[in-house]
Amino acid sequence: MLDENAAIVQDDNQLETFRKQNHVDLILEFHTEAWRTYYFLDFKHYDVWYYAKARLIDGRTGSAIRQAKCAHKPDKTVGMV
Repeated sequence: MLDENAAIVQDDNQLETFRKQNHVDLILEFHTEAWRTYYFLDFKHYDVWYYAKARLIDGRTGSAIRQAKCAHKPDKTVGMV
């Protein structure tokens, strides 16, 4: 169930405005930094590269409590069908 106070923001300025106007305790920010389709040399196999970033933000101070990046990179193994 989506929180009725949830919002999608485009940048840090909008995030800061939302934080100040809504007086929330915690903010979860998640965004995709990059992704692309990757084809192997035979063009019959492909995978997706994906990079994302997440932050848990203290809504009262605006400081990051935790942050992490994640990535998925394709790995073709020998003998892959």
